[in-house]
Amino acid sequence: MTIQELIDQLKAAIKKGYKPDTRICVDTMNGDSHWDMSLDTDSSGYPDKDQWKIAINVYEDKVWKERYEKLTVHCLKCDEVYKETDPPVEVCPSCSNTDKNKTVYLQGEQG
Repeated sequence: MTIQELIDQLKAAIKKGYKPDTRICVDTMNGDSHWDMSLDTDSSGYPDKDQWKIAINVYEDKVWKERYEKLTVHCLKCDEVYKETDPPVEVCPSCSNTDKNKTVYLQGEQG
């Protein structure tokens, strides 16, 4: 979804009668609704504006705590492996890679 598509859909909702101060939630596919969210517009790691993105971050304390306790990041640029943090690591501590497309999350075996 682009910014313009979001703006258009919000304008359409207002035309339908939604009040501009109506709260927005994020519904997941498993039926959960999350009301605590923020807009992340930090694209400082991407000098090319065509790479910029906006993320809607949804917070559910238990889920995020478990996620950051369990996730390991693998930098594909230098082969460094490091633990994810909260807030997330934006730069590889070994080679200063800021390209999220050159990192992957490693997952341990499910058991």
